[in-house]
Amino acid sequence: MNNHNLYQAFLLAASVLMVVSDSRNSLRLTRIDCRVCECGKADIKNLTCRIKAMSRSRTAIFAEAFLMRPFDDVLVHMQIFKRNSVRYLPFMVNVTFFPCKYFEGSDNTFYAKFMINWINKYSNINHSCPYSDRIFADNLEPFAEKIPVFAPAGDYRLDLHFYQSNLKTLLASINGYGTITIRPFMQGI
Repeated sequence: MNNHNLYQAFLLAASVLMVVSDSRNSLRLTRIDCRVCECGKADIKNLTCRIKAMSRSRTAIFAEAFLMRPFDDVLVHMQIFKRNSVRYLPFMVNVTFFPCKYFEGSDNTFYAKFMINWINKYSNINHSCPYSDRIFADNLEPFAEKIPVFAPAGDYRLDLHFYQSNLKTLLASINGYGTITIRPFMQGI
């Protein structure tokens, strides 16, 4: 390797270090909206979502619902949007998964695993189906340390739509809004 190539490799490595995210990143929740759709009103009662301030710089989600019958065929559609100057546009993630199949071991998609592992610590959904009675997530904090390097700073929206067994019967929706702030690795050294 000659000196020119070594210099280019050094510049590339230094550039990568400048943009790699670390634990000082922040994902601040700004709003959460929950709603039960017409098809789900007989099966889901008292859907509640709110943001709790944990400290000046930390927020967490509290969400709960009461299921009036057991569910073993829920389908979750997850999509992430990033805001430009005018509106939210789709951003990289648009997936659908069955939580019940995940807990049975037959669905190991990356996003199903990521979301369920994040939620498990703070909720009572960490068991196989059926789901019944009260389901909740309490003190569910954003996962700033898991923000990927490719996620630019800005305003985001996460949509979770819950369907019954297919994408035709929408039961409920949760829309979460937040802001990602990424501090470069070298900042503050």
